Amino acid sequence: MEDGATTTQVDTTWRSREVRPCQCRACSIADSELTLVDRIECILGLTEPLSREFIRVALEDIKTFDRKQHDYGSENIAAFGEMGVLVRANDKMARLRNLTGRAPENEAVEDSWQDLSVYGVIARMVRAGVWPNSQ
Repeated sequence: MEDGATTTQVDTTWRSREVRPCQCRACSIADSELTLVDRIECILGLTEPLSREFIRVALEDIKTFDRKQHDYGSENIAAFGEMGVLVRANDKMARLRNLTGRAPENEAVEDSWQDLSVYGVIARMVRAGVWPNSQ
């Protein structure tokens, strides 16, 4: 392939398009072997080794958010807005501080960290005005 040639790569809508080849892991393997993490890494042009694991963790957060949204809906956040998210996040931080150095009896410590991660995104959505009916 001569310099400046194009190759097929995946865009954010998961449809093929012509772009300049890059050096990411995803561009060096067959489409049939690409994972979602590979595709996101390439689309965003990520280069740091830890970014792949960050993507995997973030995707787990998205799945958790979706599952919990089904149960809670959006009104629990909309009713109190950013302050409500802050209170929920503070509850998780207080739980983590309380559990430092000892095992929990109920939900795993990792669940509290994941909830904090999701609350951070929710707070950003509220601040941006994209959370439904947010104050």
